Amino acid sequence: MPVDSESFLFRAAVAWHFPAFVVCLGSSYLQRMLVRLPQLAEAALACPGFEGYCNYMMQKPETPPARLFGEDAAATLATLRSIQFTCLFVATKVADQVHALGLLRFMLTNLSHNGAVVSLQQAADVEARCLQSLEWRLGPFFTEDEQLHGFNEALWAECMGHAHYGTSFDDGVVDFGSYGLSF
Repeated sequence: MPVDSESFLFRAAVAWHFPAFVVCLGSSYLQRMLVRLPQLAEAALACPGFEGYCNYMMQKPETPPARLFGEDAAATLATLRSIQFTCLFVATKVADQVHALGLLRFMLTNLSHNGAVVSLQQAADVEARCLQSLEWRLGPFFTEDEQLHGFNEALWAECMGHAHYGTSFDDGVVDFGSYGLSF
């Protein structure tokens, strides 16, 4: 999913000087969490500000949740933003060797809808929950497209130096299992 230059994530990332790669990687982490956690996806569908992510959801509920307003919307938005920016923080740790102690605490405190100060322990807890939800998979998230499945394997084979993927040779095809990969 492209990160819209008008999005809150993009504007905050520019203000806080995050590299583009980190923003894209952090955004893909949130996409993965929305796929894995139906209650999080439902919150995103009900809350203003996450339309971009909702547009890219592969599976949406048959009956969309009611749109939130007022204090409910503000509280849900604060929770979603906390998760979104924790994903951004985790992406920063993956992409950069320098880790700023207290950065996540600063970010979450600034995103708080009621002015609450977030402790280092609370920030660490949010980060740990996000990492668990991501199943510690910290590469970019790609949606599954059945029509492109074979194409993706062939493209991956070409990138790995096996341009002859799917053609006859010795065993017939490249065994991706030997590379520790499964599709």
